[in-house]
Amino acid sequence: MRVLILSDADANTPAHLTPLLSLMRNCLEDVSVSGDETLAIELLKLQHFDAVFIDATLSFKYCLPVLDFIRNDSSSIRPYSIALTISESDKTFLTLLAAGVSAIIRPPKTISEVQTVVEIIRKGGCYLSMQDTARLIKLTLHNYSDFPLNEDTPLSKTDRRILHFVRQGKTTFQISGLLGFSEISIKKHISNLFEKYRAVSRAELIYKSFYDVDSESISNKSSG
Repeated sequence: MRVLILSDADANTPAHLTPLLSLMRNCLEDVSVSGDETLAIELLKLQHFDAVFIDATLSFKYCLPVLDFIRNDSSSIRPYSIALTISESDKTFLTLLAAGVSAIIRPPKTISEVQTVVEIIRKGGCYLSMQDTARLIKLTLHNYSDFPLNEDTPLSKTDRRILHFVRQGKTTFQISGLLGFSEISIKKHISNLFEKYRAVSRAELIYKSFYDVDSESISNKSSG
């Protein structure tokens, strides 16, 4: 497995994050490291990486361009992006989701933690801790369910409306009543959404669909 780590840990990363690079090298076979977003993007253009670990503990200014490049990469096999952060900010959390990361983790302390996350995303899943999963559901249900989807999202109008209600925590029965469709029809649309986003639960669907959220709406709402 070829991995790229974007981190300036050798410079000014908090002390409890400095073991990160040696930990990665111990459990992953082929590791490259970049402390600069421009260099990281050049490496991604020249080589194939299976995963990119991004240190999002300090600033978004260098990690978001890399995530944007991965998200818009036209190659058939894109690398998975894994964000590491110590921030408890809701804005940081949601911005990373909207940028399309496959996993958000706190700085791992053991090799097994890293391996667990890698195995989950290699199988097409996504990873959040139980704490962050609960946070995502709470934020979505109570604050962020009205975030508009990006206009480029290839969903039908009906699918977009159903996804909106799923993010509000509506049941299949409730969505059926709101849209005037049968429950069987709603289940079929939700099944299609699961397939599109490769999700196996509504929580995972909410997570994976966040990269289709208009990122500016997050910034505006969080600062308002």
